[in-house]
Amino acid sequence: MIRDDYLLRHFRQLAEALARIVGLRSADAPQEALREVERAKRQLPITPGLLDQVAVTSLTTLLPDAESRAQLAELYRHEAELLHQLGDEATAIRRLVRSKALSAAANPDA
Repeated sequence: MIRDDYLLRHFRQLAEALARIVGLRSADAPQEALREVERAKRQLPITPGLLDQVAVTSLTTLLPDAESRAQLAELYRHEAELLHQLGDEATAIRRLVRSKALSAAANPDA
């Protein structure tokens, strides 16, 4: 219960970060938006670096609910689109794959 509350608090903060990312993207500030993505990822209660390396199936067991999986999927989608915009195609594709896998885990019936 305490663990879930702790994680949910971090994912509420992620929702706020996603709003800032959308605003920065709307303002055509891709570098700043990408920095906000990195900041948001560092604020999650998952070891830095591990978030991008761990298998999505393992990652989903660390996330408290479908909403947090959907939020993380959205964060990865924004990161993928920003990386694509900035010319880093290889990393953009990896992030898009993670986004789609997390989306599927958040909505298994979709």
